[in-house]
Amino acid sequence: MIEIEYSNLHNKTHHPYENDINMIRENSHNRCSSGSLSTSKKLNIAICVSGQLRGWKKALKSWKNLGLEGHNVTTIVHVWKGTGVTVPIPPKDERSLPENFQKAYREVWNKLGAEKMYSRYSNFFSLWGANETNVTYENLSKAYQSTQVTIEDDSVKPFVGMTNAEKMYYKISKCQEACDSLDLTFDLIIRIRPDLEFTSDKKLDWNEVYRSSHMDNILYCESYTRYLFPNIGFSMTDHFAIASPTAMRAYTLAYEMTKKLSDKQTLFPKNLMAHTNVAYSTLYNGINIESVSLPCVLSPSYAPTSAMIKKALEADSKDRNDSFDRLLIKSLT
Repeated sequence: MIEIEYSNLHNKTHHPYENDINMIRENSHNRCSSGSLSTSKKLNIAICVSGQLRGWKKALKSWKNLGLEGHNVTTIVHVWKGTGVTVPIPPKDERSLPENFQKAYREVWNKLGAEKMYSRYSNFFSLWGANETNVTYENLSKAYQSTQVTIEDDSVKPFVGMTNAEKMYYKISKCQEACDSLDLTFDLIIRIRPDLEFTSDKKLDWNEVYRSSHMDNILYCESYTRYLFPNIGFSMTDHFAIASPTAMRAYTLAYEMTKKLSDKQTLFPKNLMAHTNVAYSTLYNGINIESVSLPCVLSPSYAPTSAMIKKALEADSKDRNDSFDRLLIKSLT
């Protein structure tokens, strides 16, 4: 596709995609020689953990399912001080609500809207507000068995004014910088959210991932390759990624490239948006994207029990008890 578009530029003074196509062509990487890669060696693997911690403790326990035993693993952590609490606002409500209640909750939410939900069910929503905690270097260093831990406070400048997407990309970039600063040579880099929980013990052939990533400039991510998404545009998943150092740096350049190209005449996004900028940064740097089957979910920062939710809803509906209240409470019985 790039070659066809590029050929159409011949003898034209300007083409709307000229800058973009030239950039992609210039940054494309040549295929490596298969003869230089061992397929059965002990790999040096960096795990770059970046972002909001949320349900990190439960998620971390599941990382044993990745099957990295037998390889040399170095973990680099670059996170925020506050663990973060995901208030159950659709579509994120499914992370922390019992399944039957979540269906009833979504039905009521869709009928009443956010403003009325907050005003009607203050006790319910306060369940989440009282459960955010802060982390320390000591407890993260011990949990991740790493001395490469950086914690920043996103409640102060310059972070307090950042959007969630900007904070995500910033952390991805900084974690990669911390990885690059080590006097180590890595065969593979895994970039991962702290709250990503792996739900299956399906194992990858890490040597095959190493070989294909280096040979064919492949970056592996969860579930999907790059795709066009309604109302968003060109996107890809951004919960975790596995790649050679070269391919991973292209992935982590999303933050820097957005800042650099924001005033240039290119199709690169001008603002930082989840799923979008990282799709463009890998494309513009000539990286192939493929999905890898590692079943996973986002572990909630806090998940109250059905009994706790019911008690809060009963307090909220004490002097009202209308059809919406009854629907929610009944779903918990």
